[in-house]
Amino acid sequence: MSLHMKRIIVLIIFIFSFLTSFAESHPSLNKTDTSELVKICKVWGFLKYHHPALATGKIDWDQELINLLNKTHEGHGKQYINHLLENLTDALGKVRDNKANHTYNYRQATLLPDNSWIYDTTKLGNTLSKKLIQIESVKRKKNSYYFQYIKEEGLAIPTNEKSYQDTCLDEGFRLLSLFRFWNVIQYYYPYKEAIGEPWDSILYQYIPKFINITTNKEYILTLMNLTAEVKDAHISVKDQESVFGVYTIPLIISFIENRYVVTGYYLKALYDNCPINIGDEILEINEKPVSNIINELLPYCSDVNTPTKFRIACDKLVLTDKTEISLKISNQYGVTIKNIVTTPSCQINSKARFQEERAPVIIKDSIAYIYIGSLTNEILEGNISEILNSIGVIIDLRGYPIDDAIGNLLDYFLPKEHIKFYQTSMPNIAFPGVFNFEKDNPSFYIFSERKESYSGRLVVLVDERTQSTSEFYAMMASVIPNKIIIGSQTAGSDGPAVPLILPNNVLVKYTAVGVYYPDYSKTQRIGISRDEDVFRTIAGVRSGIDPLIKRGVEIIKIF
Repeated sequence: MSLHMKRIIVLIIFIFSFLTSFAESHPSLNKTDTSELVKICKVWGFLKYHHPALATGKIDWDQELINLLNKTHEGHGKQYINHLLENLTDALGKVRDNKANHTYNYRQATLLPDNSWIYDTTKLGNTLSKKLIQIESVKRKKNSYYFQYIKEEGLAIPTNEKSYQDTCLDEGFRLLSLFRFWNVIQYYYPYKEAIGEPWDSILYQYIPKFINITTNKEYILTLMNLTAEVKDAHISVKDQESVFGVYTIPLIISFIENRYVVTGYYLKALYDNCPINIGDEILEINEKPVSNIINELLPYCSDVNTPTKFRIACDKLVLTDKTEISLKISNQYGVTIKNIVTTPSCQINSKARFQEERAPVIIKDSIAYIYIGSLTNEILEGNISEILNSIGVIIDLRGYPIDDAIGNLLDYFLPKEHIKFYQTSMPNIAFPGVFNFEKDNPSFYIFSERKESYSGRLVVLVDERTQSTSEFYAMMASVIPNKIIIGSQTAGSDGPAVPLILPNNVLVKYTAVGVYYPDYSKTQRIGISRDEDVFRTIAGVRSGIDPLIKRGVEIIKIF
């Protein structure tokens, strides 16, 4: 046997011994009852946000979880787990009995904490339950180490969460990822009641899934699956290209009339001679029916509402790991197969669906058309005189703004008196799980100080591309006299999105502030109120005659 071969054999034996040793020192958590891991998650998260000792950041709470999980195999049954959790709680120190009647205003609360489980002595035992109940009522500071209110931004955001970028994601760190996300939604998500399914049941479902992950791809996909359960269009998980493909079919595909239709290009400059035209229906990708691919993608897409869920799925549909793909298309000339070269995802404008390459201002027949996705303050300033001299204005909010130009434009339409157009709910960090309707805030009110104002008809266009800031502008427009809002259901994800870092340096975003109409009616999942439903059509896409713009012109002309 050669020396080289001997070295290889020794190396193989060493690796095998190392892996065996690692497995023995890290027994699989599969042997731990899921209900006990649920208990660990809930107690760990409860203490994280409630116990004053953790508000300083001096205790590595993530490591305490990892240590606890590594001990679960040393004993059996709920009594042993309760013993571990009680030791974890005691190590934080005693809390003083609260004699200041530390309570919150039920009348101002839009969301209350779901802490009934801490009273369950059957699961927790008498002593652990008693300690958690005492901790729940203890007086806390307005800011904690892990969640802080940023006054300048008017946001409460997760802070000081470690990314563990270079850490091997064994079972403990994978469960840390699940537990961190689950508890943030448990205590700091404004629309938890809109999730539909009990949030506890999600924990039961996903603990086995996170334990059984074997690759980074599975980790990302499982996170996408988990976060989609929140049913929030703001929810996004970084690195989706790494699991769905680093190349892109540079076509914007939209779900219209229950079919998948090309409505634009992610990289138009490369496709002046593209074999796929706007209006073509995509039937198959690499001989696989598009409907089948979409069905595989939907579990990774937030079910905020049907139009938005399919919009999100179409954004994933164009990702691939191939440099060339075949498309079966259908159009007015029949069904054909076309080959198309893909483009590295990093080279395309991923926001092209929301910021199309179209003229920001078009004035025709004394009617001004304004597109939010390309309008800037500079362009607005150069066109404002013509806009104000028009007989009607169509503001197209089916996109996402580049700056605050639309807000400045709406200022010419607003009434002179103060009028309230929205209401928010904010988390009460001193009482994790409580969201309060914010007290009257000057920002809730809007009015125009301009001497010159617009007296013509205003038509606002919306659909599933109207999301977040665009929905906020639509709410602002709703208080304008002589306005009409037409279109279809919007994304139903109003309010600011904030980041949360998960292990392996995965960035997740979620909605942090509740946004409501002045009468406290909801917008989440429902979307913006409309005066008239008008939908995109395949015929309109192919002809270039947009049904919403056409209807907007008709409304203005009969005004």
